[in-house]
Amino acid sequence: TLEDIIERSYNVQTIISGEPEESYIVGDDIELSPRTVQITAPASVMERIRSVGIEINVEGLNSEVAGTADLKYYDVSGQELDLTSENLEDYEFSVSAGQIDYTVPLLKTKEVRLAFETPQGQVADGYRFTEIEGANQPVNIAGLRAVLADIDAVEIPADVLSIDGASENVVVEIDTSQYVPEGVTVEGNSVITVTLVVEPLVTQTRQILPEQIRIEDAEEGYSYTIRSSASVSIEGLEEDLNALTDDMLDARISVAGLEEGTSTVPVNVTVETGFTLIGAG
Repeated sequence: TLEDIIERSYNVQTIISGEPEESYIVGDDIELSPRTVQITAPASVMERIRSVGIEINVEGLNSEVAGTADLKYYDVSGQELDLTSENLEDYEFSVSAGQIDYTVPLLKTKEVRLAFETPQGQVADGYRFTEIEGANQPVNIAGLRAVLADIDAVEIPADVLSIDGASENVVVEIDTSQYVPEGVTVEGNSVITVTLVVEPLVTQTRQILPEQIRIEDAEEGYSYTIRSSASVSIEGLEEDLNALTDDMLDARISVAGLEEGTSTVPVNVTVETGFTLIGAG
């Protein structure tokens, strides 16, 4: 029975077997030559061939591997076809390249941190930017060992971290693959989500007792007594204000040039960083 002879082009697939050395992975840029082959065969043979490819073993490797492999044929279920065991001489069968040259890159992997620049803009009045939630999640990158040696973090620029006018938390999705050097890839899902935390400021009024107020510029021969307390209004985050202790306030008066008797003088108050003094009296 005469059969139709069919010619068909196939892309050469790569089947990787084995596991490279720990902390290495197979890179995506596998080079093949040729990348496609032309097969000429009777229709009954051709219909059995679903794909063609070569098998490459990378067991225990930690550097680029190159070589030549025999072309193999696979059926619809991915099982190898042993066409060489058939008497192909009885009919026309040919392939443009029975062997394929290959180069497979092996890439080093490394876990690095995220480094965020200070977010852009100013939050709304009465609010404060406090932190970036999710900033501590690691990122796994892959590339040549010499390139990764100089990378300790993936740096996220300020222009993707805007808090301008914010009066509530700002959720930002960031594709970390955009911020790695050329030749370096992010393994797994490259998109991370972080939250720029924006909290309201509150005001508390504190009483400063006479014994908490320091006297400065005292003159010899005089004694000084503070007979009334002072109040001070301080703005900050509620949690911080609740943790604010008396020794974190520095209250003082100057008695320079005061005459004998009773005088009213202003109380100068300073407070630690993170708080704003609204007023004292």
